[in-house]
Amino acid sequence: MSAFFYYQTVPIEFGVRKLQSLPDIIRERGYHKGLLITTKSIVANGIADRVVAESGGLITDFTYGIQPNPTVQNTDDCIEVLRSGKYDFAVALGGGSVLDCAKVTTALAPTTATTQRFFDGEFVLTEPGLPLIAVPTTAGTASEITQVESDCNQRL
Repeated sequence: MSAFFYYQTVPIEFGVRKLQSLPDIIRERGYHKGLLITTKSIVANGIADRVVAESGGLITDFTYGIQPNPTVQNTDDCIEVLRSGKYDFAVALGGGSVLDCAKVTTALAPTTATTQRFFDGEFVLTEPGLPLIAVPTTAGTASEITQVESDCNQRL
């Protein structure tokens, strides 16, 4: 086999009931006020409320409504929630669509850019975004370990 270089800076924690250690993971990283980004089904099942309640005040609220194959509008709505709440990190809990939306959301929240301006190349990221902790609920998308994001641009 030929030698190769693989760049991956994402720490991965895996295990049964790992979600219960989320507050410890947040504290270890020095974060203080977080937003949970998730889906309607996770909210409907009571999981979002449980994550917020069990975070020890570190995750103070959640937003949902991200559709499969998130739209630019989904992402902009999420960015606005993150900006207005003055959060210093986010947790994405869901499948690939939620994780993808959260990646752009946390990258753009500290800026004045919209998702469309960023995708059109009218805005270039020059500073790091907000920290994101990804908690995948599905297997196979690899969204939690890649720098790539997929949005559905309905303008096309």
